This record gives sequence, structure tokens and C-alpha cells, in this order.
Amino acid sequence: MIISGGMLRSFLILQALFVIGCAHHRPAAKPVAAQITGTVSYEQRVALTPDATIEVTFSDVSLHDTPAIQLGHQVIKAAGRQAPIPFAIKYDSRQIVSSHTYGVEARIKVGERVIFASDAATLVLTQGRPSNIEIAVKAVPASK
Repeated sequence: MIISGGMLRSFLILQALFVIGCAHHRPAAKPVAAQITGTVSYEQRVALTPDATIEVTFSDVSLHDTPAIQLGHQVIKAAGRQAPIPFAIKYDSRQIVSSHTYGVEARIKVGERVIFASDAATLVLTQGRPSNIEIAVKAVPASK
């Protein structure tokens, strides 16, 4: 079989395009698992109802004029547990930028009603901050 110059050129171009296309479709790198750990506590001497839930959220809070970017979240059913309540939020450490600020917030709910909440994010990870923290939540007054 004789291959013309035009066919050879077309074959080489198609082969080059195939190689370039494959280079752009590499499988995504695996996430690098890490976690923020700690406890949620409150000062009041009240027992949580069995149906209470504890929600802990890990976010990038670097930008002050925009909503925080959530990087991890955990919901814990109280099921008879009392404070301090341990948590562990998993996240992909490749998302962390050393110049950014990260925080963790918590709230305790019964149904849809928030009964305790952190009033500010507890800062973690960057700028020498720890990855194991205690979050103190405060009582939220019932709305009328």
C-alpha cells in the first residue's frame, strides 16, 4: 500500500491532536484527607433533648464582604449526648491557601429552632492556628 504525502500529514496531525487531547484529560488527583477536630460546649447547665442536632461548619472566611466558602460540614445527632460534644470535619487539604483565614462555627438545633450558636468563627489552621479547637456556643433567645 502506498501512502501519499497528504495522507501521512493528516495521520501525523490526527496523532498529535490525540496526544494533546489525552494530556488534558488526566484523572483528577486524589484528595488529600485532613480534618478539623474539637468539641462544642456551652456554659448553661441544661441537658440537650435527644432530638437535638449539633451542626459544625468549616469555612474560608478570608473575604469580609462576601459569604464564607464552606469547605466542610458535620451534623451530629445528640441522641442523649451532653456537652462537650466531639466533632471531626473532614476536608481536602489541597483547598487550603496559607494566606487565607479559616474558621469553624457551630450551632445546636432542636427541630428548625437554633437554641445555641457561636457568635464568631473560631479561627483554625493558617497563621499558626490549631486544627483541634473548642467552640463555646451561647444561648439564642427564643423569637416571639
